[in-house]
Amino acid sequence: MRTFALLDEAGICRALRQSAHVPQGFAWVEVDRLNPTWLHRPLPADAQIPPVVTRAPSREASAA
Repeated sequence: MRTFALLDEAGICRALRQSAHVPQGFAWVEVDRLNPTWLHRPLPADAQIPPVVTRAPSREASAA
């Protein structure tokens, strides 16, 4: 189970959610733990997990 925080434009945590998949919407960020004290406050910088960037295999690699 993964944990996500919904941030507003100012970086304030508006909701927390646990889910197997990333929630729909662009403002959800993955966090390392569930902490209800973050609600209505700025998300601590150390809480956010950097997003994992996945790339499709290049055509050159598949041709080899």
